[in-house]
Amino acid sequence: MAALAESSSFDELKQKYRICTTNQWNYDEAREFVKSGLWREYIGQVAYRPFDRQWTVLHKHILTILRKQVMSQLSVEDHDLGLICSRAVNDLRFAHCFVSSEPVDKIFISSKTSTNAYVFPLFFKENDMYGKTRRPNFSRSFLDLLASTLALKQTGEHGIPAGLTPEDIFQYVYALFHSPSYRSRYGEFLKIDFPRLPLTGSLALFRSLAQLGRELVALHLLDSPALDRPSTEFIGNGDAEVARVVWIEGTVWINAPACRKGGSQQPGSVGFRGVSEDVWNFHVGGYQVCEKWLKDRKGRTLSTDDIAHYRKVVAALSETLVLMDRIDRVIDEYGGWPDAFTAEDAA
Repeated sequence: MAALAESSSFDELKQKYRICTTNQWNYDEAREFVKSGLWREYIGQVAYRPFDRQWTVLHKHILTILRKQVMSQLSVEDHDLGLICSRAVNDLRFAHCFVSSEPVDKIFISSKTSTNAYVFPLFFKENDMYGKTRRPNFSRSFLDLLASTLALKQTGEHGIPAGLTPEDIFQYVYALFHSPSYRSRYGEFLKIDFPRLPLTGSLALFRSLAQLGRELVALHLLDSPALDRPSTEFIGNGDAEVARVVWIEGTVWINAPACRKGGSQQPGSVGFRGVSEDVWNFHVGGYQVCEKWLKDRKGRTLSTDDIAHYRKVVAALSETLVLMDRIDRVIDEYGGWPDAFTAEDAA
């Protein structure tokens, strides 16, 4: 904010911070907005990258293309949930699914334009003559089909199948989109369009998947009690400044020496011990999470909170791999693909 207030021209600011030219942002208006001090009222956090929340100013004079109709539906205070996914994945294997309770950056899930983040809030909040109301963000035709497939009656004004909640449906979706066999089976289709939702006629399978999805959501929001005692250990001598990041035999070193051409990687003196190779290689969308989080902090010294956060991220990814395997095993228990699902291309 200080740099914007003290700058003398847009060109000066652009050269220093690589700001893109856009007709949706006016330098003079932004500068006056910052100098007035009003920006302080709009400070908030956004989901910047997987497991990486950043502070920003949520106002049109600072950020462009706010997508307020969608992003205003997400609030940590209201315990909101939003599904994040991509419309097509034509360069990588599908891993483009995550959850957020906050506004989401456009390239949250991938830096490639073709795989920008699309956000689907679980609820839409509206103001009417009775005050603020919330309605589930499901079409009536989808809820009719879901109720019919599960042989359940529909209740309430929105037609949610009896005995289920909107959160149950969200968590069922989240579990299926994290199924390795789903991602493999529909890999070609996922390259060209949004993921489709297979529906099961087994209420027992639906509930089992919803429970696993609930655990995944808690892990990915870092709200799970499973993260209270992470097994990863921060080790080494010296400060925790992030320099060159490498993984070697279960340890992520944050200050590894440069590797000579043709030589092998050498350990640094400070790092995180207890990171399995599967966790190190785990991707959310186009990002290798354990590496990306650290590389985005290159040149910074990790604080105690940063270290604790990274250890939780590692634990969350480790538990995610366990749950993804359990999701496939549960599906197999009910007949596997396609027998466990009666309407594979339903939604």
